[in-house]
Amino acid sequence: MANVWFHVSGRIGGNTVDANESNFSGIGGRINFSSNESNSQITDQTGFTVDDGFIRVTANTVSANSTLRFRDDGADVGPNITITASTAGTFTDSTAATFTAGSLINWHLTTGATGTSMTITVVACTLEHATDDLSLIVCGFGSNTRDISTTFYSQLGGRNEVNATESDAQYTMNGTYTFKNMGIDINSNGNTAASTMTLRDDGVDTSLVATITASTNGIFEDTINTVTPVDGSLLNYELTAGTGMHDETLVFRDMYMHQDSASHIAMAGGAAALKSDGTTNFLCLEGGPSSSGTESNAEAQTPIALNIADLNVKVTVNASPAASSVDFRDDNANALSASITSSTTGIFENTGTALVAADSQVNYRLSVGAGGDLTITNIGYELNQPVDDLTYLWVTPNMIGVII
Repeated sequence: MANVWFHVSGRIGGNTVDANESNFSGIGGRINFSSNESNSQITDQTGFTVDDGFIRVTANTVSANSTLRFRDDGADVGPNITITASTAGTFTDSTAATFTAGSLINWHLTTGATGTSMTITVVACTLEHATDDLSLIVCGFGSNTRDISTTFYSQLGGRNEVNATESDAQYTMNGTYTFKNMGIDINSNGNTAASTMTLRDDGVDTSLVATITASTNGIFEDTINTVTPVDGSLLNYELTAGTGMHDETLVFRDMYMHQDSASHIAMAGGAAALKSDGTTNFLCLEGGPSSSGTESNAEAQTPIALNIADLNVKVTVNASPAASSVDFRDDNANALSASITSSTTGIFENTGTALVAADSQVNYRLSVGAGGDLTITNIGYELNQPVDDLTYLWVTPNMIGVII
């Protein structure tokens, strides 16, 4: 049986859209509904069945029903979620649809014709490949403008913010993976020389390189090379902008990876996010390291059982003289926890496992010790094979990856 995995996009603080509009958002990374559909699309190289649509609405003054649909090459398909007029909460639909390899995929939100606005914090669905155990990793959110002749670094997943220091973007792999079909979407390009996106392994370029043609927009991919890092490798993207007279606007997406074991990496990552001393912060499983003081705002409901493992957090600044912690939350209780040593930076992890039942509400919690602030760049975990099927979960970014 092929792997089924739960794919979530999150945005703490919410993405507010007005009534009587048609807006589009990517299927991964931070939610960013906008009127330009092409900016939200990713090219799927494998073909999937999409099902189990989910949306969390935290505020709703749109006085007519709204709809959220999955898109396949610019056409609405299932799931087809109805959002009740003037109602906040969670809404679901289990209408499945199958799309073929090479399709352009994204979400389509049509708000009701009357009323004011709606705020969304989580969108999710399940994806299943017809014959193989594949999944995607996506890093993205709207547009990210980069200066010419600069080099910068991004996490594999989460929001497509960038870091000047490579170590801040690195993720420690727990297992052996094969990566392929890496790509990036460029929606504005004033550079008169080629730019590149490269998968990095322990600070060294791998053979996966997407070359961005000078002065050209669109999706650029490496569909030829594959890379198999060893267990414990530190992975991230490097983007090098070419020369020219203008900035280059980059929207990360379409990073696919093939994995030779029944597990899948997932993360919420982005630029450095400061968490104040003594605070309790709730984060979406993917979509960036921003947080809320209200847990329900960050929760995604999984329709399938998940076997989670290797919870980890990257701490870049730690002024707290007391211990802090990060938790994977399952229905407001801790499923896995990792302790963060006082006044210490680096990667902190719990390599244990935990089974999360279907229909659970899942999210992260970061508790900062008293006496000093904490800065993080990503929180991640791995999904292993559950008892009855190979199942993957990942929430939040528009770069992608495929895992077997």
